[in-house]
Amino acid sequence: MNIVNSWRTVTSNKPSIYPVNKLNILLCSSHGTVYAVNKANGAPIWSTRFPLSALDSVISLFVTDSDKVIAASKGMTVCMELYSGSILWKNCMSGFGYEQMSLVGISTQISLPSIGNNSSISHGTSSQSSIIFAASRGNVIAIDCDNGQQIWGFNCPGSRLGLPNLIVEKAYPGSPHSEGVLYIASDGWLYCLTTDTGRLVWSKKVSAGGMGKTLMALATPMSSAIAARTNTSFNQNPPRRW
Repeated sequence: MNIVNSWRTVTSNKPSIYPVNKLNILLCSSHGTVYAVNKANGAPIWSTRFPLSALDSVISLFVTDSDKVIAASKGMTVCMELYSGSILWKNCMSGFGYEQMSLVGISTQISLPSIGNNSSISHGTSSQSSIIFAASRGNVIAIDCDNGQQIWGFNCPGSRLGLPNLIVEKAYPGSPHSEGVLYIASDGWLYCLTTDTGRLVWSKKVSAGGMGKTLMALATPMSSAIAARTNTSFNQNPPRRW
């Protein structure tokens, strides 16, 4: 057992005939803990307890191109090393509450289907892929994945402390934007921000909202092409419970 700043990380010592590499690791979160298992046989690799008590809340997960596991819940974002579960940094985000969080980043390893005459579109650059976006209670924050420091923050003006849903897209041939953008849906409002600086490009109220009517979903052809390859989105944007 390795102790890291009051967080508990347990590494399995059981030998496995299957190699542990990026292609063989499956991550999950449950009952306040993040687990890594071998995809070949389910053998445990490591488990790390989330810093805050998240027994009653979902821990959102995202794996970066640089082999970092980003976990977020209850107003905190934590970065872990992919192969050991060791804690690299944490970001305690003031004003983000103690509920579920949306979590998304940019991957440079995905080529999207051709659009028109474009053969393929690489989703992200090395600089963009080092940014993680986390959201909760009407707030969104951009975090430097290398050190955990805040790059910019945005408080959705029309939000009622709801759980924002996020889609991030880079600029691509034919894109209406000349730089990467983050789309946010929260409590009946849509927002478009630049990924690097958080500059508000536009905002629009699309529904009246109200109790039970503020949960929103987002989709673009780009995001749907990626989702079709993963068959899941709950991991980054868990639904709010009533």
